[in-house]
Amino acid sequence: MTSVGVGISQNASFQTAFQEALSQSLRHFRNQSPDIVFLFADTSYPQEELAAYAKKKLPERTLLVGASAPSLFTKKGIIEKSLGVVAIKSWSMTFDTAFAPLQKEDPYQSGKNLVGSLPYVHIAPKLYMLLYDGLNTYGQKVINGVTSQLGIHFPIIGISSSDNFRFRETYQYFQHKAFQHSAIGVSISGTFSFGIGVRHGWTPVGAFGTVTKAFGGKVYEIDNKPAIDFYRSFFDQKIDLFSHSSFSQPAVTYPLGVSVDTSSKLVIRTPYRFHSDGSIEFVTEVPTHTKVHLMIGSNDESLSTTTMAVRQAKDVLTNANPYFAFVFSGLMRKKHLGRKNQEDILHLSQELGSIPFLGIHGYAQIGPLYGQTYGTPSVVHNESVIVVILAEETKRL
Repeated sequence: MTSVGVGISQNASFQTAFQEALSQSLRHFRNQSPDIVFLFADTSYPQEELAAYAKKKLPERTLLVGASAPSLFTKKGIIEKSLGVVAIKSWSMTFDTAFAPLQKEDPYQSGKNLVGSLPYVHIAPKLYMLLYDGLNTYGQKVINGVTSQLGIHFPIIGISSSDNFRFRETYQYFQHKAFQHSAIGVSISGTFSFGIGVRHGWTPVGAFGTVTKAFGGKVYEIDNKPAIDFYRSFFDQKIDLFSHSSFSQPAVTYPLGVSVDTSSKLVIRTPYRFHSDGSIEFVTEVPTHTKVHLMIGSNDESLSTTTMAVRQAKDVLTNANPYFAFVFSGLMRKKHLGRKNQEDILHLSQELGSIPFLGIHGYAQIGPLYGQTYGTPSVVHNESVIVVILAEETKRL
């Protein structure tokens, strides 16, 4: 049996906000202490004080992890400048948590360290959640470090922390502290079931290009020409369209789709700044030699994306009783949908039915490449929606 509770508060006081959210999440726990509490909070709250206060208010054995997030969403809609809590008490799931600083020189090793520091006092893990600094463009290398220890097809889900397009500082919560430039790992083992759905709703246009010069999140050249020319070739507008400020029109409407293996499937990479020298900065690393496509999408396609993601997650749960869903969604996707966000949440709520959920917006999302729960590598996604449904296994007669 598993109990899961969700609470959200917009109170300006971090103490009151956490108390309100925690009380809401525990209202059906019958005086039982949660095994783990996930905390997601806007950066307007004092981060270090919040983490210390939250841990102080929890039972000593309750684990605390989380990340900064500018907005959350439930069946009631998007809730800005808020603090959200997910509390879990389970007899079928066990949790181990770990923290690791992100090394700029070797993010792959950081991923290895994250798994290596887990106590593994329980049985082999079944699912892994990763929460990492959204200002670090090397998320895929961190994932690769994790899978080098757990297996290339081990299911990893999660989200990067964010600060609502300020790109100054994001936070990761671990026990009584709020960290920057770090990653948090949650290893989940037990006899539970889960389903994962991943969709982005974008369609490639035109011919592909090849990244010929890049470093980290900055792409300098595509097809041996300034990266911005790859965008120019699709537009008749002047270069003024490509504002040097963060998130100009092409960034919102035309991300890149990149190939991460030999298949035709593409994952999304979000540009967020076009520079006067012709280079483009992306939220997530786009390595040299990567094949890229310009992508285009509509609000209708984005709305159907949510429905398909939920259905994909539910497809593998034929012999299980779902009890909760994490929904990780791109912050830029929220910006792209605009007034359609409420309709998107309505579709999500209708598909999930009675399954409670908490939605979190972040710069990057983590999930299997094709959205399949098993058998594919996990990768970093941008401007996508990832639905993770947790469920109790049912006994077969």
